[in-house]
Amino acid sequence: EGMGPGAQPRSEVGEGAHVVIEASDRLGHTSVCRTLFLQASGPGSVGLAAMYLGLVEALHTAMARVNTEPPKEETAAELQKRVEGMVRETLGDAIGKDSKLRVMLVARDAFGEKIESARCSLAYVRASLLLDEAKGAIAVGDTFVL
Repeated sequence: EGMGPGAQPRSEVGEGAHVVIEASDRLGHTSVCRTLFLQASGPGSVGLAAMYLGLVEALHTAMARVNTEPPKEETAAELQKRVEGMVRETLGDAIGKDSKLRVMLVARDAFGEKIESARCSLAYVRASLLLDEAKGAIAVGDTFVL
């Protein structure tokens, strides 16, 4: 139990414990964000995992819609707002109207330079959902070709 010689290290992970990791390549052209769950059992973990899977599906569904619709003349900020609306629509009652859902979009040209137009080659899109103070947040992000 103690910290003296021969003590066995102990770590306890609370129910629903998770960590959000975000990374990009050396040049910053492509990025990814994932929520990793540190405990795979318990009602809190199952509920968070289901919510995370819903967030993943909603983000990818929104970006599939963006890629199949005719291109629009819009800024990256306008596209970000549109994607957030699509994600919110897909999640519906699962998150509620007053949820703290945020979508961030960074548009880049073919050279990896950040641009303001939504007519870009690559877009890093991250959706995050702030839960409550005890549970923190979950997030997912990917780089999409537009």
